[in-house]
Amino acid sequence: MLKERTVLIGSALLLLDATVTVISFILACYVRNSSFFTYSQEIGRIASFEPYFWLVYLAIPLWTLFLFYQGVYNPQLTIKVYDLAWKIFKAGFLSTLVLGTVIFFVKAKYYSRPLVLLFGIFNFLLMTFVRILLKIGSDHFYKKGFNFRNVLLVGTGDKALDLATLVRDHPEWGFRVLGFVDKDPGSIGREIQGKKVIGSLKDISSILDREVVDEVIFTLPKEDLADIEATLKICEEFGIRAHLVADLFNMIIAQTQLNELHGVPLLTFTTTPFKTSHLVVKRMIDIVGSSLALVALSPVFLIAALAIKLTSPGPVLFKQERCGLNGRRFTFYKFRSMINDAEQRRVEVAHLNEMQGPVFKITHDPRVTKIGKLLRKTSIDELPQLWNVLKGDMSLVGPRPPLPSEVEQYERWQRRRLSMKPGLTCFWQIRGRNEVGFDEWMRLDLKYIDNWSLKLDWEILLKTIPVVLLGKGAR
Repeated sequence: MLKERTVLIGSALLLLDATVTVISFILACYVRNSSFFTYSQEIGRIASFEPYFWLVYLAIPLWTLFLFYQGVYNPQLTIKVYDLAWKIFKAGFLSTLVLGTVIFFVKAKYYSRPLVLLFGIFNFLLMTFVRILLKIGSDHFYKKGFNFRNVLLVGTGDKALDLATLVRDHPEWGFRVLGFVDKDPGSIGREIQGKKVIGSLKDISSILDREVVDEVIFTLPKEDLADIEATLKICEEFGIRAHLVADLFNMIIAQTQLNELHGVPLLTFTTTPFKTSHLVVKRMIDIVGSSLALVALSPVFLIAALAIKLTSPGPVLFKQERCGLNGRRFTFYKFRSMINDAEQRRVEVAHLNEMQGPVFKITHDPRVTKIGKLLRKTSIDELPQLWNVLKGDMSLVGPRPPLPSEVEQYERWQRRRLSMKPGLTCFWQIRGRNEVGFDEWMRLDLKYIDNWSLKLDWEILLKTIPVVLLGKGAR
């Protein structure tokens, strides 16, 4: 659960520190050749800095080594700012000292000592500045309660209490205990470490239905293992990542991972992608792609907004509550393609619904305006969802976000489509959209989740283009 996140954060910090070191060298070169160190354009200037480039190659591993030695790559949530700066200073001092020693022993001639000193000073100042900014930002981030993953602890014994204490004492891990589940229904309502027992094993399905749960950790004793197999199956069907305190029993499931939580071994069963680095790349693509699209398509946004405003009364944008990752609610945006009171008049056209299951689609919906038909045919009405992608509520590729009322009618196996962030397009869109039945739509979404990769996202995006241009399946 934490291993991949720790490795990812550590790799990002290593890359950041290497970048800062390169920038520090460039600044040192610039200052060294400034008027402060030279008499004129010819006297005192260093003609070429190429002979000094090896200093950068040596400085990067040196800084990394001493920063590790000073514990700068450890979680820094509780450290004071001046303590962090002091650790970086000591690492920088030792690195610069080693650099100077290497230059002395290789007996390099005509080496600029001011350049080496400036390099060390700038690296310390920039690295300290960047790390303090990161610390201030992360402190603010976690204090505001952003990006927490809700954890449901199954069990109320010593192991469960130890895990709850670890999660509480380490908010930098990004987890928050939602509550406890106990085998004994009589424990419901009891408070443990400020969190309540919110149900029994038999209530897991209803808890996952009504609460936003990202992770479930089973900490029951060995004698109760027979009682949790059905519960693990429910988590699998919901697409919720489940963890089992390890060394209990062997269980074969689609994807299994052995992780640890601060030394506590966990066996993880997951039906969703767990390669954190790949998911981070997916999010970066979402940010870059949606940002570029919003800028490039801004004239289309303006024309569509004017057309809607001039042809029918009401707002330009249609806002609606939808369900996202693991049931999180968010505000969904579209260009309004219907009359202003379309939602209130839905009952009047309910008999025209052409889709089976908990979804509502009509080929010739009388509530759609004239300009709305064009917007839907060209999929321009979907463009404001790029803002949802940029915000992080959605992704460029993923299952379409359903209405809460639709989710309430889902069968258990259909609920698993919420285990991945919703998107603008997926298999459903490239297979004909409304020409696909509801059950097949759900199976296509689960196929996407089970086979997800960055390559698959790219293929779906490319196949979406001709579908949108031809208006295939649009209503």
